Amino acid sequence: MLNVPICASAWRQSRPIRGLLSQPPRPLLLLLLLLLLSFASLGWARSQGGQNASSGWIQGPQAGGAAAQQQKAAAAGEFLIAHISDLHIDSQYTVGGDPSVAGENCHHLPAPGSPPPFFPAGPSGSYRCDSPSSLVSAAAQFLASAKPSFVVWTGDNTPHDSWDIETAQLIARNIANATAIMKKSLSDVKVYPAVGNHDFYPNDQSSP
Repeated sequence: MLNVPICASAWRQSRPIRGLLSQPPRPLLLLLLLLLLSFASLGWARSQGGQNASSGWIQGPQAGGAAAQQQKAAAAGEFLIAHISDLHIDSQYTVGGDPSVAGENCHHLPAPGSPPPFFPAGPSGSYRCDSPSSLVSAAAQFLASAKPSFVVWTGDNTPHDSWDIETAQLIARNIANATAIMKKSLSDVKVYPAVGNHDFYPNDQSSP
């Protein structure tokens, strides 16, 4: 007879767990859904990449493949348009900078004697900072490898901190840097540029 109340008490105490299993909260369901989608996307990317997907990266156009595709499209009266925008290239980006420091934007190395950043700014960019020249150059080379008929380049070439520390000279330098990269990689392609709201000093001074 003593086992009955003990078992009943244990069953009552397990109600929160049973409720969680029978009616899981919506954030938990969303998290599980995102995980499933991530694994599904990774599997698709690997299957599409073939042998090149063994490294975990989606490879760019293969040699000759883009040219053959362009010739086929031209014969059918089609053409390939490439669009590039919001490069936000930052001439002050510093490899090894600390992205977690507010207002620094990967512009400076940590002070001597201070602990190193947990996620230092890498040579190809950092999630919390604007684009280094190396990242923009790699993007332009990948774009050129696709051999587009022409490129539409819709501006916003300067960093997001231009409201705070940028000057007219820095904005002009960043635009000139981005233009030089585009000319180097896309010298054989027609490029139609436009300015964005970040490409003015002060910002947002373009007419409607």
